[in-house]
Amino acid sequence: MIIFLLIELSEYFEVSERQMGRLLKKWQEDNLIEYQSASGRGNKASIKLIKDVESLILKDIINRVPDLSVEELQTILELPFEEKSIHVLQQTVNNVVLNVKEEQVVIPYTNLPQTLNPSHISTIEEAQVVYQIFETLYRLTVDGKIQRNLISYDEWIDNELHLYLKKEVSFSNGDMLVAGDVKTVLDNLRTDSLYTRLYNMIEDIIVINDFKLILKFETKPKLFEYSLAQRYSSIYKDTGEEYLLGTGPYSISKFDESKIEVTYNAFYRGSQPEIHHITFTSDVEEVMKSNEEYQTKRVLTHFGDEFVLFNPSKNYSKAQRTFLSDMLLVCISEIVNGNVDIAKPTRQYAPGEIKISKEYVKVLVIDFNKPVYELFREKMKAFGIEVIFYELTNEEYLNSNLLNMDVDFVWMFESYNQHQPFKTLDLLTHCKFQEWYGDFEDARRITDQADYRPNESLKSLCNSFLRKIELMKYMVPIFVHEKSIELPITMKNIKEQPYGTIDFRMIINDNEQ
Repeated sequence: MIIFLLIELSEYFEVSERQMGRLLKKWQEDNLIEYQSASGRGNKASIKLIKDVESLILKDIINRVPDLSVEELQTILELPFEEKSIHVLQQTVNNVVLNVKEEQVVIPYTNLPQTLNPSHISTIEEAQVVYQIFETLYRLTVDGKIQRNLISYDEWIDNELHLYLKKEVSFSNGDMLVAGDVKTVLDNLRTDSLYTRLYNMIEDIIVINDFKLILKFETKPKLFEYSLAQRYSSIYKDTGEEYLLGTGPYSISKFDESKIEVTYNAFYRGSQPEIHHITFTSDVEEVMKSNEEYQTKRVLTHFGDEFVLFNPSKNYSKAQRTFLSDMLLVCISEIVNGNVDIAKPTRQYAPGEIKISKEYVKVLVIDFNKPVYELFREKMKAFGIEVIFYELTNEEYLNSNLLNMDVDFVWMFESYNQHQPFKTLDLLTHCKFQEWYGDFEDARRITDQADYRPNESLKSLCNSFLRKIELMKYMVPIFVHEKSIELPITMKNIKEQPYGTIDFRMIINDNEQ
């Protein structure tokens, strides 16, 4: 709240009191301020700022920087901006002076995310955008290790995880990352996210100072740092504005029903990416128009797997599981578009060749797979087997535990890391797979037990566990989901990250090619 005499303000702006009054009312009508006029001569009026006026002025100046002279640029840099605004302005001026070309790409999205809250990620599209904007406390390396990212040091003391934040990290508005921000995110993950099961083991979070906090547990959890390296654990700041703020290389500049635009985050502590602007859009014409400007190449990313998962509590033999999954694969091949590389059945079957312990099987049916299961039901009649549908909507399926479903097997889609040990860890921690298989002793050895036997490693345990499930035909692959995007042919160093996302920050644009 700013308290002032109208005459003092009019003298500052070098206008009359009447003109100043009109300006204040106009700014109030434009929803920039809340203005309470003085009730009598000599009484003070008040202003409450609704919008960040400095950021509005800064945005306008940045848009005009390319058209300004050197003298005008120097004058602007001498204005009394806050330090974080000067940082952004200096970066913009440097790019203009050095004639830095701001590269941009347009990425087509059939299903554009409606929200971008890391703790509620449920689609690959959300994960791709979140990866560019937000960062996690830890990160995963390509060789299967967990490394510190937003923290400079960590240590376990009994059942407490002590975290020390890096001091040079800022959000995209220039605010420094502090321990209170991390506590807010972790508290939200514990109570209001899609991943509360992983985080409600935290008993308390104590902020020691701006750069240290302590996570308290009843008992020391195994591999908790792995959870803190996942996209859904990304650190963000909610300022009450339209978008959440992150510390990553990009920040949201526009978000509507047809597109999400992200631009380089001038406060990012790492190196400046060559691609300054990324547009994720469902507008086909915009994608085609963008691709007309240059030659493109097709980049494929692996973003998920579909497979048959059998209920381990049902009394089927390996041969019976093989038969049922083979028959389902035949049906999928006949119904699904031929461009998909569907797994082949192991062999063909004649009526009467295979018998199962009961005269029916019960399957989980969702809208998208119902045509396949209807064909499956017809084909199974030749074998004297009735197929009973257990029908749910996709939302009901996602929000229900498999243990509460009386079905023999599920046609499942999951997105998980393709490298061990993270592949098995993902399946046993945040995929629906864990609802049927997470409580087995072999699974508990991976996720709960602190020590391994001699000559064992986490990677070998994870490999052995999943390999056994696959060999016994409890888990049968159907097909791999790949997403293709068109990028300029000059772009190199395109790195695919887990879950089919691309690290746009690392792309190099070879304009001399």
